[in-house]
Amino acid sequence: MKINLIIFLSKFGVGGAGNSIFRLCKGLARKKYNIPVKIIYDNSSKQSLSKNIPLFEVKFLPKEYASPASTNIYGDKVAILLWEEEPLAIVIKNKKIADAYRSFFSLLWKTAKS
Repeated sequence: MKINLIIFLSKFGVGGAGNSIFRLCKGLARKKYNIPVKIIYDNSSKQSLSKNIPLFEVKFLPKEYASPASTNIYGDKVAILLWEEEPLAIVIKNKKIADAYRSFFSLLWKTAKS
């Protein structure tokens, strides 16, 4: 099974999920196993991101959609992460739920700007 990592509605920057996610996306294991990543950030993150990362696509939504929470979709799993002083993670392992979140992500991806 080919794995894609999809991440959306993450805030990049101090206190946001984006810094950790960005490091993950640059990770050697991801490159080694040829795992593509699509991420949707808020517009305030545009200047902070490098465009030259292999297998990495990023788009942006307006700043008012920034959130301390991010949603990661991979395989048959959805991880909902809340990045606060005391982080919280919820992982759901269910193919139908993962597929539903992928559909929602696709809608956001079409709306988001490069």
